[in-house]
Amino acid sequence: MRKAGEVVFADVMMLPSGRSKGCGIVEYRTPEEAQRAIQELTDTMLMGRQIFVREDREDEPVFKRGPPPMASASRQIFVRNLPLHVSWQDLKDIFRRAGAVIRADVKVDAVTGRSRGVGTVIFETTDDARRAISMYDRYDLEGCILEVRE
Repeated sequence: MRKAGEVVFADVMMLPSGRSKGCGIVEYRTPEEAQRAIQELTDTMLMGRQIFVREDREDEPVFKRGPPPMASASRQIFVRNLPLHVSWQDLKDIFRRAGAVIRADVKVDAVTGRSRGVGTVIFETTDDARRAISMYDRYDLEGCILEVRE
């Protein structure tokens, strides 16, 4: 993917089992680099498989704007000590009470596919992220005391 330009964000879509869905999202630094990837990388081989590259049609703004800002006013929060059965959808549903959730992820072990009990949530605004921290830091979720940080 780097042959086409500078990659600023990449994500492989995963099944709950931890296996790849066979697709992902790559964001380039410039629109020209993204177009180069579409033109030059479609029908090439990646790790033994032929790939198809197209422009993302996703409506969620996180993919249009790039990764969340790293400054103190971040829209992304980190959640620790999640019950091990909590999925990304559960995490998104839980934190939706604090504001508009763009994306939620639960980290899984690459070998076993089991939850590592940690996740991230990206909100539309920094205010929503701050509200989530206030609401859910030290929150008891099924006997697990959550730790929520920016």
